[in-house]
Amino acid sequence: MRISYIVSAFNSSRFLPCLLGSLAVQTDQDFEVLVTDNTVDEDKALAIRRVCRISDVKHIRYVNTRQTTCYHSAETGVGLVQGEFVCFPSDDNYYMPTFGEAMYRTASANGADLVLCEMIFDGRRGGRYSVMDTKAAFGHVDKGGFILRRDKFQPFPGKPDTDIPCGADGMLIDQLVASGISHIKLPDILVVHN
Repeated sequence: MRISYIVSAFNSSRFLPCLLGSLAVQTDQDFEVLVTDNTVDEDKALAIRRVCRISDVKHIRYVNTRQTTCYHSAETGVGLVQGEFVCFPSDDNYYMPTFGEAMYRTASANGADLVLCEMIFDGRRGGRYSVMDTKAAFGHVDKGGFILRRDKFQPFPGKPDTDIPCGADGMLIDQLVASGISHIKLPDILVVHN
């Protein structure tokens, strides 16, 4: 597998069909999807498993990690996937059909271990991430906006003990860049964050 998408379901299946639909139509189908879910609510877990089961994604698995946060679940997922690269979509990301192909091609052509792209917010939330320069201070980087060589993964630093907003995504990028990992920015906007 070229890319393993480790999807944090955030205890909800509300946006998950849209995300999985966007992955199902990727132009490069050499990928797998692992949906990690940290819910302890059996009804929510059942709803998420059902969405996974009826999706058009060829290689999809569900695991309930019962971890504290999406960051803990994502870390657990890294040990369960086979892809050369990992990507960490939230359940409310939407990927353009060429996302995986463009990101992987960019990594291969440039020998990069980390490829970043810009993201655009759904208009109702306003704003746009424009943080992908090559300085160590990236600001906030959504974890769905990059692919990382799986063997270069490091635990998310500063992750909270509860599902509260934090900059753990961007802190991971800062940590990787500071450690000298080879990285490149793909300037096209390829991810929409609902």
